[in-house]
Amino acid sequence: MRRNKIKTLTILVFLSVTVVLVLAAISSSGHAPVIQPSQIPVIQPSQGLKFILVTGFEPFGGYITNASWEAVQHLNVKYFDNMVVVAVQLPVVWGKANEKLIELIKYYEPISVIGFGQAGNGPVRLETTAQNARGNIPDNEGMMPRTLQIYQDAPISLETSLPLDRIKDRLYAVGIPVTVSHDAGRYLCNDIFYTMMYYRDSANTNDLLGGFIHVPPLNAKVSTEEGNTIIFDQRQLQKTAEIVIQTIADMLNE
Repeated sequence: MRRNKIKTLTILVFLSVTVVLVLAAISSSGHAPVIQPSQIPVIQPSQGLKFILVTGFEPFGGYITNASWEAVQHLNVKYFDNMVVVAVQLPVVWGKANEKLIELIKYYEPISVIGFGQAGNGPVRLETTAQNARGNIPDNEGMMPRTLQIYQDAPISLETSLPLDRIKDRLYAVGIPVTVSHDAGRYLCNDIFYTMMYYRDSANTNDLLGGFIHVPPLNAKVSTEEGNTIIFDQRQLQKTAEIVIQTIADMLNE
């Protein structure tokens, strides 16, 4: 009996310390820790919970931050009705970003996957089309892509399944400069965009809402159609991402 009490007390102390450390991490960073596949069990649809997978990228090209990650990291473990967001930072490394994305999709089986990336000093770009093509651009490890095609014997291009018109209208309604783009580039943004759409088609998950959105760099000044200037500080980036996810969640709940 005494041994059982000691064992129970030890477990309680361990759990208490763990909770304190997690709360301390959240307090110091201002954000919940990033969930990795090994840290959360898959919750079955029968339990009424569905996942929305959201990705951003690590800094690249000499930037200290990446606006895409600044926009989405606060959404980690945020609920939208009966859906919960899993926010993950992808590496700016050819091949590794795609591998991690596919691993996450297989693990969480999300109902929607939205990739965010950083573009130039312009409006938020809602990407329509992913190209099965890569540019000879070095990644964060200084490596070039092994092939200039993402997948062999695959379509030249694939289209988004996100409700871009709805997203554009909602962003425009709150004064966020936004445009529809038909060229996601030839770097890692386009790479994961094409990968998620290719996986959607090849895995017969045609109901998966997937797509990609570019945001301007942190603290970029962008003009609106009305002649106003919007500063995309962290708060504005976060607001943009929240509107995107809320729009998708509303559509899925219709």
